Amino acid sequence: NMQGTNGLQTISGTGVWNATYPGSINTLTINNASGVNLDCNVAVQTALNLTAGSLSSSNASTLTLGGGAATLTTTRTNGSIGGGLSVAYNLSAVTYTVNYNQATAAQTTGAELPSSLSTININNTNNVNLNSNVTVTAATGLTLTNGRLILGNNDFTYGVASTTTGGTLGIANMIVADGSGQVKKVFAAGSSAAFTFAVGDVSGTGANNAGADYSPATLQFTANSVQRTIGVRVTDSQHPNDVNTTNYVSRYWK
Repeated sequence: NMQGTNGLQTISGTGVWNATYPGSINTLTINNASGVNLDCNVAVQTALNLTAGSLSSSNASTLTLGGGAATLTTTRTNGSIGGGLSVAYNLSAVTYTVNYNQATAAQTTGAELPSSLSTININNTNNVNLNSNVTVTAATGLTLTNGRLILGNNDFTYGVASTTTGGTLGIANMIVADGSGQVKKVFAAGSSAAFTFAVGDVSGTGANNAGADYSPATLQFTANSVQRTIGVRVTDSQHPNDVNTTNYVSRYWK
């Protein structure tokens, strides 16, 4: 069924729903495990809640995020944006936040996540896999309340104004950067406060810990000649140039 008042639309039920609601709405909630087929172009202004089921389109419809309000929040639980639906972003004057809430399985970022946004919040103990390069711009651009952000081969960048990672950081709440993807930070010219790359790995073998390791790295510039971007990833192994067989660091950052 579909319920709506004052620009709030909630689509729920058990069968596939064909939604025809052209125009602009404030809040759209998808809570239908069988999915919702969007048959028209829709712009969501303040909140998109992907609670259950896939929001897709067999009509090549466009979902526009943002454009009519100062803030927009997308919250994913067990829902997602599916195939056939084009997503456009109108976020030039919008503070955009994406929340990944507790789900029954690991989540993989999708079309809800543009290449640049204000904030990402992760609260899913099953973790979140990054599916594309992304930049956050808020002072606390990423908060890891529960769960890890797993980069794989994608880069996660903190913009020049993004200075910290929120949450209680450790092996359960960290950025897993043991693939080719890097955690990057844009440092402004001049001096800068210390920045901590909240990185770790889950790839240790042999003599190294085969489980998760949290091994953050901190960097500070006292005299940076130009704005520059520094990237970090971690390898859970002895550095190949270290030939010591008894005393060595069992991981390295690059």
